[in-house]
Amino acid sequence: MSMYHIYKKTGQAVDINGIINLLKKGKRVILTGDFGLGKSRCVKQIFDTLTNDTVSNPYTIAINLRDHWGAKRATEVLDRHFVELGLEAKNFIKTFEQPNTIYLLDGFDEIGTQSWSSDPRKMQHIREISVCALKDLIHKVQGGVLITGREYYFNSDKEMLSSLGLSEEQTVLLECQHEFTDEQLLTFISQNLPDAKGKEELESLPEWLPRRPLVIQLLLKYASDIFSIDYALDDICGFWY
Repeated sequence: MSMYHIYKKTGQAVDINGIINLLKKGKRVILTGDFGLGKSRCVKQIFDTLTNDTVSNPYTIAINLRDHWGAKRATEVLDRHFVELGLEAKNFIKTFEQPNTIYLLDGFDEIGTQSWSSDPRKMQHIREISVCALKDLIHKVQGGVLITGREYYFNSDKEMLSSLGLSEEQTVLLECQHEFTDEQLLTFISQNLPDAKGKEELESLPEWLPRRPLVIQLLLKYASDIFSIDYALDDICGFWY
């Protein structure tokens, strides 16, 4: 199930297909949000959609930036990425700047350095240095780029754009939707829990039930008994409420 993301400037919602259209136009898109709000899931959905039709869609590369600590150049990131996949990067690197490739770069906050300083200006410089390979890649490629990361990594959008070598005019800033809406939660429940079919089932769930996407997914995966409408929510959770 797709969630909407929000344009920071206007507050308007955009879905996965809307982001894909921006990337096909060569736009630089930054998606920020806290842990568990769907940044990596957004990357996966876009990657799956674009790679399902490789004939009509641009070549798409999804890179987990967590694996690229200390990288200084774009080619270093790409070489590491292909090595991890067991592929030869040499031929691709010769043409990586071409406009027929879309890059999905997940987790700028996880490519950081372990250095620390009590001086805010030094910390800002440290953050800038830590994403220098990302900045190099964004600057060199001609195709669309999606960059994701936690919003609190940089002190401001201005610092984030400066560190990544981007301007506000050339960048689409998006933020994650913080929680499922009631309608989205109902859809999620009906898709994953066969016994929950109607609105009345949603209304029977307690107010404390989390709406954050990743939390819901983890609960479903590792503690499915919690979602038993007839047993867990009434009996176990009722002990505390």
